[in-house]
Amino acid sequence: MRNAVYSIIPYFPKKSRGEGKIISRSVRFLQKITQNRPIVCGTLDKTGRLQYNFREHTKEKTGVKGQGIALAAAAILTACLSGCSGPEEHRHEIVYVEGCAPTCTEAGLSGYWECTDCGARFSDEAGEHPAEPEVLSALGHNFAVEETPATCEEAGLFVSVCLRCGLREEEAIPATEHLFGSWFTTREPTCGEEGEETRVCALCGRLETRPLSALAHEFDGDNTCLNCDYTCVATPGLSYTLVLGADGNPEGYAVSRGTAETEEIVIAPYHEGLPVVAVADGGFRNSIGLRSVRCYAPIRTIGTNAFRGCAWLEEIVLPESVEVLEEAAFYACSAARTLSIGSRLTFIASRSFYGMQQLETISVSEDNPVYAGEGNCLVERATGTLLLGAGESVIPDGVRSIADYAFYDNRKIESVELPAGVTSIGVSAFGGCEALTSFAFRGTEGEWARVEKGQEWRDHSPFGEIRFGSKGAS
Repeated sequence: MRNAVYSIIPYFPKKSRGEGKIISRSVRFLQKITQNRPIVCGTLDKTGRLQYNFREHTKEKTGVKGQGIALAAAAILTACLSGCSGPEEHRHEIVYVEGCAPTCTEAGLSGYWECTDCGARFSDEAGEHPAEPEVLSALGHNFAVEETPATCEEAGLFVSVCLRCGLREEEAIPATEHLFGSWFTTREPTCGEEGEETRVCALCGRLETRPLSALAHEFDGDNTCLNCDYTCVATPGLSYTLVLGADGNPEGYAVSRGTAETEEIVIAPYHEGLPVVAVADGGFRNSIGLRSVRCYAPIRTIGTNAFRGCAWLEEIVLPESVEVLEEAAFYACSAARTLSIGSRLTFIASRSFYGMQQLETISVSEDNPVYAGEGNCLVERATGTLLLGAGESVIPDGVRSIADYAFYDNRKIESVELPAGVTSIGVSAFGGCEALTSFAFRGTEGEWARVEKGQEWRDHSPFGEIRFGSKGAS
């Protein structure tokens, strides 16, 4: 490659005797003629070294001859080449290089002129003004947006589209959910009919309604409701026994079947001006044909064996006023499918619900401080003891003990899964459950071995292998 530019870097071989003055003159001469600037001249040999006839270019001007010239040449270049014609002027071969426009995300470059030989760049075609091309900044996106607003129940969508490059971005807008105001009554309840209350969403206008419980009758001493003029007539033939208080004074009456023979019993709130406060011990025992009881009386106690053996009684709804349930009160009510307990019941004696073969559901008022009805189970809150189960029971995690006869003889329950925290199972707790084909314990086999089990806890129930683990795995 001719016309290349090289910088002079002085190098001197080992000098011989008497050559010091000659070398010094040569160095001063080199510094004078180059002034430390590049020299353009010469050709490249096959090894890429510059071949330069320094002697022919300098001897006429400096008067340095012979060995001095040779040493001066060696200080700069590797060899001499006779016939060097001196430096040649570089002529640019200029072409135009097209620029590239910037995009939304990438910078561009302006057009420029470039020498195809040496690569120099210029702002003009003549190559007189060296310049680098201008970097053009990225433009950035130019978005147009479109929004589909969210509603209370459906998500919206925010869409951005770049008008230059077409890039599309989408962002979901979460549903706002309803913003309901306060409930207001739209239909007043009455003694015999539920009312209704409504609330309105401030965003979309949606209406929600819910029922208001029917009012309880408020009776006077002659059993007439103060609110609706309904008069409660007790079933003829019922018998009443006077109940005395601790001070020996009459508190009210305890009711029993007497001579009444009917499928439905109506217990009025008052008898001879005094409230009916109890169901007598054995009061309706073995009333085989009895199917339902409607009680308007402020009964506080249901006595021992009060409804024992009422095999056709289909529904047991304890009045909100009931506080005490004596032993075996509903023993062997084998047809009862539902049991409902109010907020004031605080004592349930043993075997009160023994032998309820068809029981499917259990409900307990959330306001009851002693008992809970979670999972269709009757559970004593303080001890975590499951007192009674039903066909649709799902035993809660908080249960620690299964009481004696809790599920005994229930013909509806098909599967049971005990929490790992259960530590004891009572006598005949799952005995006689003829549909019970699946039984699992969520703890380990070792934990199961430590669970205390009462006599005949599973007798006559058909389930086989007990499964263990968090999902009842074998």
